[in-house]
Amino acid sequence: MTEPKKSLGQHWLTDQKSLEAVADAAEIGQGDIVLEIGPGLGALTKILLEQAEKVIAVELDEKLAPKGKLRIEWAERDMPVLAQVKEKFSRSQILKGK
Repeated sequence: MTEPKKSLGQHWLTDQKSLEAVADAAEIGQGDIVLEIGPGLGALTKILLEQAEKVIAVELDEKLAPKGKLRIEWAERDMPVLAQVKEKFSRSQILKGK
């Protein structure tokens, strides 16, 4: 497992009950689009993908999202990630996942 970078404020939340509590508190519905800041290893992302229509993730750590992709093994696909954010994005760019 990759060690969290304290310089980026990373912390790996791994407790399943805590992850579910965070997702439940967000009251996400099937038609919702979720913007996840710092998906890290994707533990919360997995739950969000089960609840929302779409999840857009922003990850600054290139080691976690090489070439703009967060590998979602359990979803059997790559999830686009806005990696290395160095510029401002408009709301429409974010909603389109670009």
